[in-house]
Amino acid sequence: MKKSKNCALVIVSLLACCFGVPSVAAAAESDNLYAPYNSFEEVYNAYFEAVEKGDTELQEELLKIADESLETEMNEEPQIAPFVNPDEQYWISLFPSFFNYGHFAVNGLGKDNLALGPKKNPWPMGDTANAWNSTYTKFRKDSRWKNTDSMKEQFYCHARLSIFAGKEWNLEPDKPSINPLTCN
Repeated sequence: MKKSKNCALVIVSLLACCFGVPSVAAAAESDNLYAPYNSFEEVYNAYFEAVEKGDTELQEELLKIADESLETEMNEEPQIAPFVNPDEQYWISLFPSFFNYGHFAVNGLGKDNLALGPKKNPWPMGDTANAWNSTYTKFRKDSRWKNTDSMKEQFYCHARLSIFAGKEWNLEPDKPSINPLTCN
């Protein structure tokens, strides 16, 4: 009986190999936003190594991973409450729990930007959706606010980049797109 079980296991294993049944490792990797890398930090470091080496093909591959993972992070992060909360004061009141300050300023190129001083570095990714909702609600009625999709993308990019630097975030309303690894 033991031999028949072993034979069956060998046959199933061979069929899995021959017909491309995904392995447990492959299934786990598909859940990883940064695959084949383990984290955003690894993607980030590999990108700058590729820049240093002049490997443009790898740079493009890493930018694609960073862009797709940023999009997923923006769409899948849980929120304390849905944004449709009619009480704007609720979201505005949350702003000081995420940021020391927030104001529109003019950068060195004469362009408007929203300067935000995050309270936490590195930024806890579980806070990003609620921090975005509070920022959006607080500043969206300002005449300088525009290009919301790009502002959100910049916001999420700065949140994940905070693992490297605890500095001010600058969201630029006139910026149509960004590099998802540098936020510029």
